[in-house]
Amino acid sequence: MRRISVTQASNELAAIIEQIESGGEPVMLMDGEVPVAGIVPPEALAALDELEDQLDLAAAEEALAESDERIPWETVRAELGLEGEPDATEVENVPEDGEDGAPLGEELDEKFKSVAREVIRKNRRLFEAFAAWDRKK
Repeated sequence: MRRISVTQASNELAAIIEQIESGGEPVMLMDGEVPVAGIVPPEALAALDELEDQLDLAAAEEALAESDERIPWETVRAELGLEGEPDATEVENVPEDGEDGAPLGEELDEKFKSVAREVIRKNRRLFEAFAAWDRKK
């Protein structure tokens, strides 16, 4: 994997994109000795996104396996301030925690934070594994 400074990348962005489009190697953007971002082909990004989805699912399944406790759908809807049967727009536009005064509740919030921490930990390992694999190429 080619490593270049952020400044160099901003000066050569069009050329870098052309190289990657024509099958060139990914580029790691560096701030001194610290990697801060990467420029990769869309296929690599799609594969990474798929892996992230798999990690998210595995982390959610692991969190669910840790406890038999479940929060009924009706309870979640009540905590979100929703009444009656959900319609399509309601399902698509569920407010975020704290948005529009809709708390998720401490139990659900803690489970979400636990899953989020696990996803971040696994993604960090995934990035490190990808970087190690790429160095071997």
